[in-house]
Amino acid sequence: MQHYLSMVLFSVDTADPKDVLWLRERGIPIDKMTTNPTSKSKVMKRIRDEEGRTVSSFDVVDMLLDLTDCPISVETLGTPDYRPETMDPDIFVQEAETIGKYDSRLVVKFPLVAPALVAARALEGMYPVNFTLCFSAHQADLAADYGGTYVSPFLGRIVAELERDDEAEALLRGIIEKYGKDLCSTKVLAASIRNEEQLMMAAKYGADVVTVPMNVIRDMYEAHGEGALAIIQDVRLRRSRRTVSSLWRPTYSKDFNYSEMQPWQRELLDAGVRTFLDDARSVGYSVLPKAA
Repeated sequence: MQHYLSMVLFSVDTADPKDVLWLRERGIPIDKMTTNPTSKSKVMKRIRDEEGRTVSSFDVVDMLLDLTDCPISVETLGTPDYRPETMDPDIFVQEAETIGKYDSRLVVKFPLVAPALVAARALEGMYPVNFTLCFSAHQADLAADYGGTYVSPFLGRIVAELERDDEAEALLRGIIEKYGKDLCSTKVLAASIRNEEQLMMAAKYGADVVTVPMNVIRDMYEAHGEGALAIIQDVRLRRSRRTVSSLWRPTYSKDFNYSEMQPWQRELLDAGVRTFLDDARSVGYSVLPKAA
């Protein structure tokens, strides 16, 4: 057994190098970063409009890597045509290899759906993986069993759709308790944080990582001024005692089962997959080279 006190890591949801500089100027630590197709496309468009040059999504990633040494999550799609029904484990594997080989600091973002789990089994821990779009305990259990480095419960999305904080809190607490009993090493990354209250809730219940979009950070600065930095530092200094067994290993054996999820959880997952693929299509995002 390995017993340790883990500091809550502060992750920023952005792909904009200007945001990184803004945070650095204010002394805000960046322990991790998450990106998505939309955030990268905004940077690509600004550079094209302001500087008259065309850059790729991986050029944007390079800009971030030049500014920070922290892990950066990069999204996969798993489909050749942005449709959920054509998601293919082989495509997920190819995308993961492209991201993982590009730089050792990159983390592969997989949606918590069956084809991505098959891909994770094929990769067998070759690259760090952040399993996203987690809305249920069943998905979190699969994320650990398939060797996820992180699992990202979408707390803010749950609150926004159900208008109930208690469901988001119950999911987060349940995942943390289950992982504690199983002694697994998968880290809980509280995602889709929409406001300061959700940030503090995630830290209170012992999330390993909290990922916060820039608009929430800027709102905190508007509300608290320089006191926002003290709040963020307080979040990072919160610690939870974790125990991980050196004998624990992913089995890659459990099946994805929709019946293990409540109807609202299935609806949020399906909607989340459609939304991120629609967003990727709208900006022409791809990981693999496009066919001529």
